[in-house]
Amino acid sequence: MQPPPSQQRKKRQSRFMEEIAKYQKSTNLLLPQAPLLRVIKKMMENLVLDNRITGEAISALHEATENHLTTLFEDAYLCAQHAKRVTLMPRDLMLAMRIRKL
Repeated sequence: MQPPPSQQRKKRQSRFMEEIAKYQKSTNLLLPQAPLLRVIKKMMENLVLDNRITGEAISALHEATENHLTTLFEDAYLCAQHAKRVTLMPRDLMLAMRIRKL
């Protein structure tokens, strides 16, 4: 027999809150390095002739990218809260980027 829907919802919310707390406590980067490296190399093909880049430069780009995306999502979530919504929508991201003039 399954618990009532309200208890199921509370369990799910509790699990989400635990996951959020885990990520807030950790200092690990969340973006996988391989896909980010592919994007960096693809962008470098268009910009420079020499496609060599040091590991330190990649890790610096990785941290900067993650920091930028995190603050963008924080701003977008504030836009969603201002609209009295909990769900983040693409228009919130667009508004945050427009306000930042990206």
